[in-house]
Amino acid sequence: MNNRTNKDVLADLFHQLPEENLPDDFRARMMQRIRLESARVKRRSERLSLAALVVASLIMAATGVAVFFHKGIPALPPTFPLSVPPLTSLPFYLYIAGLTFFLLWGDYLLRKRHEAKHGQ
Repeated sequence: MNNRTNKDVLADLFHQLPEENLPDDFRARMMQRIRLESARVKRRSERLSLAALVVASLIMAATGVAVFFHKGIPALPPTFPLSVPPLTSLPFYLYIAGLTFFLLWGDYLLRKRHEAKHGQ
């Protein structure tokens, strides 16, 4: 019963409040705050992605080193013979590297354009 009377008292108090108009720039300020919060969340997400990438890379490198030591692979002697392999397959590898580079670059440009167009 006490809860019911509290609701009635609150309703009466709200009805007694004068009705006020919002400031003219309320909408613009609210949208600016929303944009700032969205940018903050995006930056945080990018930082977390970069941190995850660094951690994953370190784990992969540490795994390689651990396997190297666990298997007991001997280190190369300091006077190992150094010879340049024949370069007959070099054009093929350059072609694959160039193709990969241009595909990744194109993907980057398309994603950048899509983000600018759709604002994500």
